[in-house]
Amino acid sequence: MRSFPRSWSFFRALFPGRRRRLGTRRAVSRRGRGRALSGIEGLEGRAMMAVVHWDGGSNGWGTNFLDAVNWVGDVLPGPADTAVIDATGTTAAITLSGTATVAEIDSSRPLRLEGGTLEGARFEASGAAQLVATSSGGTLSGVTLASDFDVSGGSITVRNGLTLDGATVRIGDRDGTNAGTVNFDGGTQAIAGSGEIIFGASPSNTLMARGAYNPGATPTETFTIGAGITIHGNAGRINDWWTSSSYPIRILNQGTIAADAVTPYAADLGYEQSGSTGWNGVVNHAIDTSAITDPLPEDAYRTNRSYPWYYNASDYRFDGLTAGASYRVRFHFADDVTAAGQRAINLALNGSTVQTGLDIYAEAGAPYKALVKEFTTSATDAGRIVANISASTGSWIISAIEVFQGSTRVASVDCGAPGLGGITIEPAVLVNEGSLAASNGDALTVAGTWNNTGSITASGATLNLGGSFSTAGLGALDGSRGAVNLTGTLDNTAATLKLNDTTGTLRIASGGTVSGGRIEATGTGKLLAAGGTLSGVTLASDLDVSSGSITVRNGLTLDGATVRIGDRSGSTSGTVTFDGGTQTLAGSGEIIFGASPSNTLMARGTYNPGATPTETFTIGAGITIHGNAGRINDSWTNSYYPIRILNQGTIAADAATPYAAD
Repeated sequence: MRSFPRSWSFFRALFPGRRRRLGTRRAVSRRGRGRALSGIEGLEGRAMMAVVHWDGGSNGWGTNFLDAVNWVGDVLPGPADTAVIDATGTTAAITLSGTATVAEIDSSRPLRLEGGTLEGARFEASGAAQLVATSSGGTLSGVTLASDFDVSGGSITVRNGLTLDGATVRIGDRDGTNAGTVNFDGGTQAIAGSGEIIFGASPSNTLMARGAYNPGATPTETFTIGAGITIHGNAGRINDWWTSSSYPIRILNQGTIAADAVTPYAADLGYEQSGSTGWNGVVNHAIDTSAITDPLPEDAYRTNRSYPWYYNASDYRFDGLTAGASYRVRFHFADDVTAAGQRAINLALNGSTVQTGLDIYAEAGAPYKALVKEFTTSATDAGRIVANISASTGSWIISAIEVFQGSTRVASVDCGAPGLGGITIEPAVLVNEGSLAASNGDALTVAGTWNNTGSITASGATLNLGGSFSTAGLGALDGSRGAVNLTGTLDNTAATLKLNDTTGTLRIASGGTVSGGRIEATGTGKLLAAGGTLSGVTLASDLDVSSGSITVRNGLTLDGATVRIGDRSGSTSGTVTFDGGTQTLAGSGEIIFGASPSNTLMARGTYNPGATPTETFTIGAGITIHGNAGRINDSWTNSYYPIRILNQGTIAADAATPYAAD
């Protein structure tokens, strides 16, 4: 028997009660949309769908998606229909303020969600058209995006999941002047398919997943990030503490979440690098780019980075290049000085000088006139190019740097433009089966309760391990090429935390705690204290407190380890505080003071000013505390946090240096 269309709009299109003029509505098979039919064709077992064309009303100027007069035949497309919006009539965007349920939208013009809801549709656009979120919000329910979605300065709510078919969702803009929000609301959902979500420069950019309202409860609903999905960019967050507490949900990441400084559009210049010296400046004047072949947009020349002191230099580093390959490097300038001789700038690539005494004004011939200097160099064995800018007269100034391989720009920096912000992930529970990564100088922070069976990497960037996790849950960590900070609580009970050439250095930062177990380090793996706490830990490898502090609770055991407090030169100092009353420094090992008199080993009892101590800090028989300069307790601590120190080991002022090689 025949299978009829699921929407009566098809029949209304064939037999309209009123028509302003002749138009076209075509019926096509869902299984063969490429075949246009003039009417109803009986296809056994096939549902039919209508192709409904936009005409913009009698004058072609209509913009309301839900106004029937804007469609051929004056009938809205229905659930079984494909809505086709051609680029005819006007270039204005189409707006959706109510609920539209269609099978597909093929658009050659932008579609703006002005508080509207799009249900069950596949959205595909051509040319510069895309789906656009606005400050009025809106909802996508069970939608497939086959073209890009602009959430640069608006918000959208997602229900019944979202599928990307090669699409990009941009949250916030490159400059950080606008922020975007995507809310997955309604419990268990997935973002599936293949595509990417890119955060711009604003820290207010948000991707939120919410479960049912159930404050403080263990999550029973899951938001899944599919294996083909990459969420990355500069700055923003995935969930936050309040949402995770009030609307708890488990996030299952099977894809990639990366703080990688990627910009919303590939044509964008890269963000200002965090390692550059100097500060940002703006030239409040029109820039003449007429003398340059392939100039950048004028705004790129109006922002700059400079250093107003003589002879100070700055490095810009470009990683991820092909080792040994040849590249073109373009330095862009626009100066506001009023005469020649006020600057002499030197340029170097990978340590080799390529330009000395560059006078921007003299070469450009006028102020506010753009200048480009181009050189060829090869990437190092590490796949890196380092561009150095310095001055021998006056101060240096730089607007932008581009790196090309052939005719393709592979790296760039917009000097003086927005910098890096970092991405934070903070659901109630995070399970990572995919990849968590930080690169290109950016920072990724993981919070909440989390577990990793995938990979976590830091490459030329910072990884902050926050929240709470176990040693087994840490999984595969590669921090050898970046900085890894412990800012949360690592449960190491009955386990061994192994630091090695792959993990690199673990820095216990403020708020970070290692609880229980044993810590071992080999190769380049190290444990560094910069705040934080060790609770009931055994150190089988050295602890560096050369320039920072660590709090110890529930005792500390050394198994052949050395704790170094302060450095040999005395330029930095360290503090180790045994806090919490009766404790023991046990095992065998040594604590070495460097040269600063501010080096401190402190033992504190309970707050009880002026009282006789009732608690004891014991220095075990196998412990030696020695070195150059520092102190064990002071009068103020003894008065307010009285404690008895029982020394069974050795305390010696013996001028020992922190390292035997010193």
